[in-house]
Amino acid sequence: WVISKEDFFEDAPLDYLKFRASYGSLGNDNINPQFALISTFPSYTFDGSIINGSALGSVPNEDVSWENQVQMNFGIDTRLFDNKLSITVDYFKKTVDDLLFAPNLSLYLGTPSFPTTNIGKTQSTGIDASLSYNTTIGKDFNISTNLNFTTSDNEVLEINNGDRYIWGAGYGIPYTPIVRFEEGYSPGYFFGYKTDGIFQTQAEVNSHATQNGAAPGDIRFVDVNSDGIINDSDRTEIGDPFADFTIGWNLAVDYKNFDFSVFTYASVGNDIYRAYERNLNYTNRFASTLDRWTGAGTSNSEPRVSFIDSNNNRRASDRYIEDGSYLRIKNIQLGYTFPESFANQIGFDEIRAYTQVKNLLTLTEYSGYDPEISNGGVLNTGIDIGTYPQPRTWSMGLNIKF
Repeated sequence: WVISKEDFFEDAPLDYLKFRASYGSLGNDNINPQFALISTFPSYTFDGSIINGSALGSVPNEDVSWENQVQMNFGIDTRLFDNKLSITVDYFKKTVDDLLFAPNLSLYLGTPSFPTTNIGKTQSTGIDASLSYNTTIGKDFNISTNLNFTTSDNEVLEINNGDRYIWGAGYGIPYTPIVRFEEGYSPGYFFGYKTDGIFQTQAEVNSHATQNGAAPGDIRFVDVNSDGIINDSDRTEIGDPFADFTIGWNLAVDYKNFDFSVFTYASVGNDIYRAYERNLNYTNRFASTLDRWTGAGTSNSEPRVSFIDSNNNRRASDRYIEDGSYLRIKNIQLGYTFPESFANQIGFDEIRAYTQVKNLLTLTEYSGYDPEISNGGVLNTGIDIGTYPQPRTWSMGLNIKF
């Protein structure tokens, strides 16, 4: 409804005002493979010899069905100051039912390929907002800027198995899952032990809940369920890889034949799990080891160095969780378009020279290589495996039209 076109709106201070509402349902059958077939392996190596035969390669799922996505949206569009300032705000609610997913199967089935199945239901609600401003100063100076803001709340509503959760990515030797997809929680949250500093004395170890193998200098893990024993039942939510909100800002300025643009992005409130910090035997150590516990009162954050690690200090815990918030200048570009007469003289319609720098500056308190990490789907989000960071890149170039 474009309310600004109504007669009663003529004297309003807004140039344009529109209310929007939408509802839609979308099916998704984008799975791989496209057909639920039984595949086989024709041969295998036993005792150094290739043996011909047939072995199960993948398990089919004849009951798999379409994924159904339903989304509602309510929005407002407005412009003011002679249409120079534009504001758009949207509230959205997206529900995905019969979510398509390929879960892990027991290796006892003897197949490395996991069938896609409909695992459950998720819901996302949030707000998208955009603020844009465009103006011309004099005849030759143009400014255009845009600010985007997004926040959303994500929740798993239903899991179609008896456990009501599915394990996601993990790390280390032995392999330890650290991600859970569970009813009532944010999808792909971090799961592990909570820590409470370092045992300083044997008396502290004795007065704490039973923690097998613990000694002074080891990490004190929290007895979450208060049963007096530290075990798998004390694992709980220790972080969320999804941001509280994200912000993007674009600025473009033109003056005569010169043009300048900058793009900045920020992610706030997301957690990162430092999976690259495995702290295994026979490997090098991080510099923080120099601040390790060496006696009562020497450290309450870095445990003692132990060859055996009887307390399993390296187990998945909030010790490896950090705030991954960051602000990054993603791209800056300066260009110059040569006069048309010059371009025509050498047989071209237009010539533009430019120089740019990518990833110029990153502001973050994250101690890892790069806070902007992505390892794939929802069950891998926020896990830093030590991937090489995005480089700062300087470049120059020409755009030629003919």
